Amino acid sequence: MVVLSIAVLLLSEAVVALPIVAVDADPGMPGIQATRTVAAGSSFTVDLVIGPVALSEAISGWELDLHMDPTRLLATGVTNGAFLPGAIDLETDLLPPDVNLARLAVSTPVSGAGVLATIDLDALAPGVVVLDLRNVVLSGPGGVLVGFADLESATLTLVPEPGSTVLALAGLAAVASLRRTR
Repeated sequence: MVVLSIAVLLLSEAVVALPIVAVDADPGMPGIQATRTVAAGSSFTVDLVIGPVALSEAISGWELDLHMDPTRLLATGVTNGAFLPGAIDLETDLLPPDVNLARLAVSTPVSGAGVLATIDLDALAPGVVVLDLRNVVLSGPGGVLVGFADLESATLTLVPEPGSTVLALAGLAAVASLRRTR
């Protein structure tokens, strides 16, 4: 029984945790935020993050699609994250409904955790939008595929602009007062 316990402990030490690729809906807050409320008509950013990547599974390139509702969100720009220093763009396509990205590192493969890319977005209309990661591929040296444990989407709630809500309420109040005077 003691031998079996020691074998289980040794094997569990050798198991490498696979990384998680996620959308951080609010990069300004500590940790990875899965939800965020944004005013329609505003511009904001989300981060695509990865971690933890073990040294034995170091990443030298990645590609993915970020799917969203093009009637509610518009991707306006992409900035390389610091996770792959010296990364070059192989592809950046902002055509709705997907943001298609691919990056290749020109330096040594990277382990740890960090930001893959920052996406600039414009909130077009009120509603709920899921930022969904699709077609994710992580590669190590020589293009060897690296597995990942999970993909984590984010949900955005786009609310009407505060100014338009006040304007709508003022219009309703004016209509109500006109009805009273008649």
